[in-house]
Amino acid sequence: TLYNIVQHKEDYVGTVLQSVPLNIQFRRSLVGERWTSWMHLVRRSIDVQLSDQPDLLHWELVRNGVFTVKSFYMDLINSSPIPRSIHIWKFKVSLRIKKIMWFVHKQVILTKDNLIKRR
Repeated sequence: TLYNIVQHKEDYVGTVLQSVPLNIQFRRSLVGERWTSWMHLVRRSIDVQLSDQPDLLHWELVRNGVFTVKSFYMDLINSSPIPRSIHIWKFKVSLRIKKIMWFVHKQVILTKDNLIKRR
């Protein structure tokens, strides 16, 4: 939502984060939920160290850092129940993750809460 109201969408994250104060302008004022989102983003990005190296994706649930459906499924089983009101198809994740989330949402995968119901 913040990206949708930022003034200069073509600016690089590194350029914005290197300036003090942050060189960013929004088309609307940051009040209420927008302000909360902005403060959350600033807190999360304050310790980020940027470099000129290419970006790397690292899946935290496995040692080798490569996404697998099994690791995601095991994390789902070992976590708390997933809210049923999520908008799965709007998430900006790979189609594989969207599919498994859809199955979890439809309760066709034996997640922890589903296993308990079925004993």
